[in-house]
Amino acid sequence: MANDHHPTPAGASTAPAGESICLVFHVSGRLRAACVDRSAAELFVLNTYDPNTFDIIELPLLDAGAARQAGLALLRRSLTNLAPQVVGSSDPAAIEEKVHTAWHERTGTDWADFTPPPLPDIDLDALGCGLQRDYLRESEWHQYADTRTGWLASNGGYSVVLPGRRELWICGDTFLPATGQDENMMVRNSFVLDDGTTRTTYTGSVGPDGQRGDMIPAPGPDEDGRQRWYRPGAGLATTEGTELVVFAHRQVATGISDSAFTGTALARFTLPDLTLVEVTDLHPGPIRWGVAVQRYGEHVLVYGVEDLGAEKWLHLARVPRRPADPEAKWEFWQGERWSADSADSSRLLHGVANEFGVLPVPDRNGGGWVLLTHDAREPFSPDIVSYRAAQPWGPWSTPTLVYRTPETTSGVVTCNAKPHPGIWTGRTGDVLVNYSVNHRDLAQADPTTCRWRWLRVPLTTLIGDRQPH
Repeated sequence: MANDHHPTPAGASTAPAGESICLVFHVSGRLRAACVDRSAAELFVLNTYDPNTFDIIELPLLDAGAARQAGLALLRRSLTNLAPQVVGSSDPAAIEEKVHTAWHERTGTDWADFTPPPLPDIDLDALGCGLQRDYLRESEWHQYADTRTGWLASNGGYSVVLPGRRELWICGDTFLPATGQDENMMVRNSFVLDDGTTRTTYTGSVGPDGQRGDMIPAPGPDEDGRQRWYRPGAGLATTEGTELVVFAHRQVATGISDSAFTGTALARFTLPDLTLVEVTDLHPGPIRWGVAVQRYGEHVLVYGVEDLGAEKWLHLARVPRRPADPEAKWEFWQGERWSADSADSSRLLHGVANEFGVLPVPDRNGGGWVLLTHDAREPFSPDIVSYRAAQPWGPWSTPTLVYRTPETTSGVVTCNAKPHPGIWTGRTGDVLVNYSVNHRDLAQADPTTCRWRWLRVPLTTLIGDRQPH
């Protein structure tokens, strides 16, 4: 299931001609930016050899004259930097010919006859240092979906970095193309494996009707005949890289579009082939364990959510480094110490979502821990917030607003933001974040709307100006 990793064009700015905007693009894996007027931006973006790598955002900074000079200087330098991969050759003569021809076509001047002034006193890196929508990654997933060979859209979106820097994405409700039809179907969970050049969707076995099943197979109806399934949580690979464990939250249907959580299980898969070994029940409700996990010394920290509907509370447990070991001794943080009794688990933070992420902060950034979540203190909040603490159990700071999702409307909701610190974003110091989008009326859910949105967030933004305490 190949993905050619060429994003679709992001489109031109709505800024009027002559108004300064900011041109943002990638060079050698680093985000670059410069101010240009619209005509210079269109000259650069719409007429260059690969418009798919560019995104224009509005950012008034310079007058039109200075902006155009900056754009020309940027064009000159970028043609030089990007020409080798465009020409597809390392031959200096071929590269030079391509650069000079492209310059003349776009500016009407000869390369040797025109030397633009140096770029104005603008810190190009600083212009790209804030939080950014990762349109490049979004476009790659859109293009993969357009192949209709697997994943079309899903919620969830946990990541595990596997040996060889492969990215495994653990998906919840997943739209797939129905076998032999132009219509779509849905499974309750799936995996998508990205090896850097190819994305492959993994689901369960094919049923008698020819349709694919859940990657974590459903446990069958309950005693009342109600449908049950697993909603996947966080996962991690063993240190030897031979097994994947995924926390799974058992759901039971309580209505047409409603369900209730009834307990936590653990699904085991072999690596690298992702063959299911077993699904083992761990704990009954009411705490949804495995919403986030982190290795911590000789243990794995397992975060949980106590979902009371209008109120949601953070909990924390720990387990030796092999959580799938049936002899593993679970312990629960009761506020001052660890306890072997799950009933002692304490409420640590109010307002976390049913899916979130926790990551350690490097010592060079002050140490401690950051928790990133959709703000669940009010229903259907569009806000993604972060908390900071000196220890993985808290106490946690007051929330800092990280991002307000623009998709949220009266009919569309966003939810379950999560950080992915193990995934490279192209810029040192950034953390990749995704969140889910869905219709409030689940009957209206469609693959186009229900695709993850992606952000590149500087770790300093997640930390804010708070010190761990």
